[in-house]
Amino acid sequence: ESVRRRFELLVLRFAEHQRVLGFSPRTVASYRSHLSFFLAWLSAETDVEEVTAVTSEVLHAWQTHLYGVQDDNGRGLAIATQAARLSVVRSFFRFLVKTDVLLYDPAASLTLPKRKGILPRSVLSKKEVERLLAAPDAATPLGLRDRAMIEVLYSTGIRNAELRSL
Repeated sequence: ESVRRRFELLVLRFAEHQRVLGFSPRTVASYRSHLSFFLAWLSAETDVEEVTAVTSEVLHAWQTHLYGVQDDNGRGLAIATQAARLSVVRSFFRFLVKTDVLLYDPAASLTLPKRKGILPRSVLSKKEVERLLAAPDAATPLGLRDRAMIEVLYSTGIRNAELRSL
């Protein structure tokens, strides 16, 4: 538990830095969640007491741990989850170096697991796309807006939040 308390202030500073940079509240919460898994492992599985004692060997042990984690059904963590947790830890240590908490980045040598390109399971047919585009009433301002949003979403694949901010 002492490791968690010592690191929590740094995690709070990291989260505040992300907010200042304009990260969404959901992203900041997700980063904090991923870091909490790391800190729980660190306090339970290592004798690390200070952030300066985290080495690349410790971080590689964390990566190996993530690879071996299994849920109640005996399934391992998805590659995307492993990559997200490692990426957040890498960002956290990069932040610690930039803010002069650490002299060097022990996470610099971490490599993220390769993610398979997963294609969508279902793709809209031409008729379905036409029906979707015809749904908004383009004669009204809201309908015109909705039609434009559907076209932008379909043609670019941008994220929901990005589309809403437009």
